[in-house]
Amino acid sequence: MVRAIARILALAAAAAAAPSALAAQPAAAPLTLTLHYEGRLHVKVLEARSDHVVERTRFRAGARVKSAGALGFIKPYSILAQSTGAVAAGRPLARRFTQAEGRKQRAVAFPQKDGSADPLTQILGLMLTPASGNPCRGRLAFFDGKQRYDLTFAPAGAGRLLRSQQGLKLGPAVRCRLTFHPIRGLGGSRRKSPVLTGEAFATFARAPAADVWVLTDVAIGTVVGQAHVSLSGLSTRGSRAAALGAR
Repeated sequence: MVRAIARILALAAAAAAAPSALAAQPAAAPLTLTLHYEGRLHVKVLEARSDHVVERTRFRAGARVKSAGALGFIKPYSILAQSTGAVAAGRPLARRFTQAEGRKQRAVAFPQKDGSADPLTQILGLMLTPASGNPCRGRLAFFDGKQRYDLTFAPAGAGRLLRSQQGLKLGPAVRCRLTFHPIRGLGGSRRKSPVLTGEAFATFARAPAADVWVLTDVAIGTVVGQAHVSLSGLSTRGSRAAALGAR
């Protein structure tokens, strides 16, 4: 269940690439984002970091999710993912995605015939939504080389920041209702989960200095309480408008 939450953050859903893999390359006014997350289900169960470098014609993104707290001792795991691609009309277009979890590794090339993209690219696309838009903008197709699913991001009113996020210089927040649509490669996921209950929501807040939307929280109901993957740290350099040449 914790792995499912983690994938919603960065691989699914749902979360660092090795810093050396995201080393800055010569480019005009790139946008660089580093985000840190913590997952909690009563206690801390995971840590995540995601990194994004966006230039006018290309992007690089990466994420690492690893178990933390007691779970790190009981059932340790670490997931690494990286995505690269082009940028066209201000939108990221996936070209190659890799994921490693222990000895399990896979890679996938894009575009796919069904129009799907990897989770890192899809979430980055929502982050690059202009200030006048809303990242809760409908159904998106995800594919990580094994699992194919859709996620619907439907507007669900104003969002709210956690007290711990008040010092991150974030602007207004919006809330999206998440609906998961399994398609293939998910085993028994077409049946109702005995662990997950109720609805799932994602909150995005505006980071004015970088001119992007930032995923601040993913909340999922479970049989033992509400699980959250929440933004705990944020570092930005440059801005969306400057990197993409937006007017």
